[in-house]
Amino acid sequence: MFLPITPILSEVLEATPRQGETVLVTAYGEPFSPKSLTGRMVDWTASAKLPKGFTLHGLRKTLGKILAEGGASTRQIMDTLGHDDIAHAELYTREAEQARLATDGMSRVVRLKRNG
Repeated sequence: MFLPITPILSEVLEATPRQGETVLVTAYGEPFSPKSLTGRMVDWTASAKLPKGFTLHGLRKTLGKILAEGGASTRQIMDTLGHDDIAHAELYTREAEQARLATDGMSRVVRLKRNG
């Protein structure tokens, strides 16, 4: 998986003390395993007093939704999120397209009523 470093992310990374390429490490300086990172996310969200349910998977889904709503192609979403199956990425583009079409449809109803 390739994740480009955006200017905002670059600023954050430059200000973050770290050793090597890994940004999030355990107390022993080792990269987290997926399971232990998930557990730490639960701890971090609790200590930040965020509602339960803020998960790494949820962040990934949110990024997919933002990408789709911003007009990213299915392939762009697939590559950004690291999906192996295009069907997963298509869920985001379908939902975004459905929302765009529904919003446009309701706008037409409003215009018809105003012009009446």
